[in-house]
Amino acid sequence: MGWELVENKSTYLEYKDPEKVFRIIVSTKLSIGLKEHIGYDYIKGLKQIHSSRVYIVDSATEAHKMEGDGLITKERGLFIGVQVADCYPVFLLDYSQPALAVLHVGWRGAKEGIIAQGVNKLVRELRSDPDSIHAVIGPGICVNHYEVGEEFREYMKFQPFLKEIKGKLHLDLHEFIKSELKDNDIYNIVDAPFCTYERDDLFWSKRRDGKILGEMWAFGKIIEFNTNIPVLGSLIPL
Repeated sequence: MGWELVENKSTYLEYKDPEKVFRIIVSTKLSIGLKEHIGYDYIKGLKQIHSSRVYIVDSATEAHKMEGDGLITKERGLFIGVQVADCYPVFLLDYSQPALAVLHVGWRGAKEGIIAQGVNKLVRELRSDPDSIHAVIGPGICVNHYEVGEEFREYMKFQPFLKEIKGKLHLDLHEFIKSELKDNDIYNIVDAPFCTYERDDLFWSKRRDGKILGEMWAFGKIIEFNTNIPVLGSLIPL
């Protein structure tokens, strides 16, 4: 089990949850007709501002009016998501309730503590047990292509994750995210399957393209009771 690339008329990434409690999807450049393939009416999202703000929502919440970068729900069947184009989507899957969190993690949100905020919302407000939480990291930009400015040397929390490549400073945001998860007692972690910068055939990348030409939806839901998930297209294990 893990991330798999589903290739059909609509191509997308899916995390194959071994417990079949959650459905987790990341769209690609080739996700035309994804709505019909997945079978959703809408994805509940919010106005993203590269922050550490995380909200608990249900179907009645007007999340599109909120500013922040993370959503949590306990409502079955409700798709919640964020949009990404190099930043990492991080899913927190609490199997005990169940509950689902989706976080948009760029360097600003990471610096402000969005990982800790997401975990704390689950643990403190929803009484989640950290041992029951699994973290699934979606595709994002890898360290080889994530050049940052010299000012990053002044950010204490990033210092262990800085690397010099050909005389330029780079940030390993993926390893930082994993470290933050472990610092918040989350040890069941699924790594990112791809670097968005390197896979021009699949993903949009703001760094590679020089501007935002498109974004991917990273979204998921808690599966409804007695729901059978159809297998669509060919699955390529990653």
